[in-house]
Amino acid sequence: MSNGKLEPLAVSAIGVASVIVGALLGHSLKLREDRVSLLEDARRQAYVDFLNTRQGEMEFNQARDDERNALAKAVEAEKNGDKKIAEGWRFQLDEIRKTIVDAQHWDLENTSALNRIAIFGDSRAVRSLASYYRKMFGPQLSNSPCHERWKLEVQMYEDMRLGLPEAEPASPKDLALLILKCTPSD
Repeated sequence: MSNGKLEPLAVSAIGVASVIVGALLGHSLKLREDRVSLLEDARRQAYVDFLNTRQGEMEFNQARDDERNALAKAVEAEKNGDKKIAEGWRFQLDEIRKTIVDAQHWDLENTSALNRIAIFGDSRAVRSLASYYRKMFGPQLSNSPCHERWKLEVQMYEDMRLGLPEAEPASPKDLALLILKCTPSD
């Protein structure tokens, strides 16, 4: 074969190779775009779900406070021998406990949303939510130290985060606060 016959064949081979490489790159980019899009959808849904649970969580927390108050007043009335007043507080306590049972699903929904934010949320959202919880529930959190294996649990979430496209590490202490609702000692 002469060089004249090989040139068109080489040009054709280069053209075919270029088409194949271009198709593979296009497919790879499309897969990446799809993964990022899915991540953004999961992130958005977790944020919206969290915000939707805020009112229910506040009602749940208020009902818990009301329960403690009614129980203290019922016990005090019983100590003072005021059976009618104690009965009234016990009745109110039963009603409050029904509210608590009804509101518990909000707490579960909130926990689910926070877990998804701990995995899918960007680091700013994790930091912002942890800061919010520290400000809103600081005294309660200071009485909730993390158990000794908190780092293992947080590492599991961090590994899940870092396996995502456009992964950003988050503060282990912020993650512990969101997923375990505790404050690490170190």
